Amino acid sequence: MDRTKESGEVLCFENETGTGQILAHEVFPGILLSYSHFHLERCESKYAQSQNMFGFEYCIEGNIQWNTQDGQSAFLGAGSFMPYDYGQSSGHFLFPQRKYQGISFGIQLPKAEGQLPPDFPVDLGRLKDRFCMGNNLDLSTSSQAANVLGLVQASVYQTDLHRKLACLELLLFLQDLQWTEYTALPMYLPSGQVRKLKQAADLLLNNLEHHYTLQELSQATGIPATTLRRQFASIYGCSAAKFVRKHRMEEAQRLLRETELTTSQIASVVGYDNPSKFAAVFRSYTAMTPKTYRQESRGQKGL
Repeated sequence: MDRTKESGEVLCFENETGTGQILAHEVFPGILLSYSHFHLERCESKYAQSQNMFGFEYCIEGNIQWNTQDGQSAFLGAGSFMPYDYGQSSGHFLFPQRKYQGISFGIQLPKAEGQLPPDFPVDLGRLKDRFCMGNNLDLSTSSQAANVLGLVQASVYQTDLHRKLACLELLLFLQDLQWTEYTALPMYLPSGQVRKLKQAADLLLNNLEHHYTLQELSQATGIPATTLRRQFASIYGCSAAKFVRKHRMEEAQRLLRETELTTSQIASVVGYDNPSKFAAVFRSYTAMTPKTYRQESRGQKGL
């Protein structure tokens, strides 16, 4: 952990599921800005259940899940922006895609009150009342949001002055934001429903050789097919078909690197009866043929 005024506080996470890092800065007293980058399945936050602390989470890539104290699970996907009340969180965060990049902007009341420049036209208390409503915004189509959030993201690795200016720009943007133009449906699910959706994902992952239909997944989980399609994509960021194809290709890469199985054998293991079709899908995914991938992954290029 590194605590300096310019570099901020670096929080590193590591467990059996992977690694992650948060770079956090206290830009003004009581106003925190951080950038998160994770390649793992879960982590715990030390800011959980912090009283009088609210903020905004913006997902750049991947998605994030956290459990609320009333037994539900909330999800935020790429391009979405959610007001966040730290006091309502259990502090346990999950990353269904095993990857996440995001920006967090936290405000501790009343510590932050009176800390902004004189005559700055943003009332932090009003901002909390206006935005902590349990919904999220899809800002992926807003060029203004992209500009402001891009400025904020870049400032994380710049100077303290850059971060102060970026945060002031963000606060002005939030105060003027027309909520109804970007409101997306809140993605809250009961924990039992989340377990069923993860059951569907596990079924796909543990049986890569089998081609499940949406109806089969529906029967296995007890979730109606149309609901399953929509909610699976909300959690995992893609359809069930794309999800299993991605993991088939990742498993094929592993087998090419670590085993002596033939291309035809690997194709069968990951659910392709036709080796030519497997090779075509593999090439579209990696821009290499299976043979070339095996050679390059083993340092045997040209042999």
